[in-house]
Amino acid sequence: MNVMQIKYFVSAVEHGSITAAAEDQFISVQGVSQAIADLESEIGKPLLIRQNRGSIPTEFGSEFYERSRLFLHCHEDLELFVRNRAGGPPDSGGLSIYVCAPSYSSTERVGMRIASFIRRSFDTNATVNFGSRGTCMLALEEGNADAVITIGKAVERNYRCAVLDHVSCAIQMSKKNPLSSKKCIRLTELEDARLILWPCFDYFNSNVLELLARKHAPFKPVSVERPVKGVIGFLSDGGGMIIPHIGQLDSDFLNTRPVLIHPDEGLTVPLCIVAPMTGCAKEIATLIDWAREARRQPRRDGTSLVDSTLAETVQTIVPNGFASKDAVLPV
Repeated sequence: MNVMQIKYFVSAVEHGSITAAAEDQFISVQGVSQAIADLESEIGKPLLIRQNRGSIPTEFGSEFYERSRLFLHCHEDLELFVRNRAGGPPDSGGLSIYVCAPSYSSTERVGMRIASFIRRSFDTNATVNFGSRGTCMLALEEGNADAVITIGKAVERNYRCAVLDHVSCAIQMSKKNPLSSKKCIRLTELEDARLILWPCFDYFNSNVLELLARKHAPFKPVSVERPVKGVIGFLSDGGGMIIPHIGQLDSDFLNTRPVLIHPDEGLTVPLCIVAPMTGCAKEIATLIDWAREARRQPRRDGTSLVDSTLAETVQTIVPNGFASKDAVLPV
């Protein structure tokens, strides 16, 4: 199979017919039809049910479609990586920002957005890297990072942690779970739920556990212990995973969807920037001061300046795919 075959198939599913997919992809109907037929022949199973007025995916085709969307998303991210990094200078100067977040499918695009925000705001270049808590803090200690962006308050000696905004929480769960149809979910509704924490998301996880304990939640999510390939099976079995909630990024994934924990529950985690107590880059110090001031000045629509600019940019670090190779699940 190749990328174009998968693109044509995804387009046919999303547009409801091979004819519409051909128009969307600027190719002949025969070209799309043949590509999908070749893909089905290689796989050995039909992907589409052809009807007089369009086509719909088979049961297998629906599952293949979900994974194809993720593949195309990762492929696009890889193309962006090659386009923006390959052959470029190893050090472009300017600021070095690390983001403490697990691996996911939009890393390159998110890094570009953060760098673009810094360039527009401070007229300086920035390189953006991603890593675990250990990787990010080591970069700060060795002087390879000017600041680290975290979801969750980070208490680290010799470093200050400034809150930029707050992020709500959600539960990623199977669409087969009756609770998945709800817009918001209450903590009491999760009393009998089996929940896990996303691995390598240390600051977020510790903040969530503290909040749940303070609120006497009727459940306690567990850390994970087996490979990530079991994630989908775990969720399909009725389990759930606690994740940060970013409205513009939330999306269905492999027959699962995020359900927001009701705002009245007060389960919000701070979005922070961590920097050295002394010797902090002037741009980072300005950013921290600006964000603090912006949070104290509500706009007419009820949001603050940081809500509509800085937070909108850095909140895109939230994962919208299960891609961490080190992720593990409970038995």
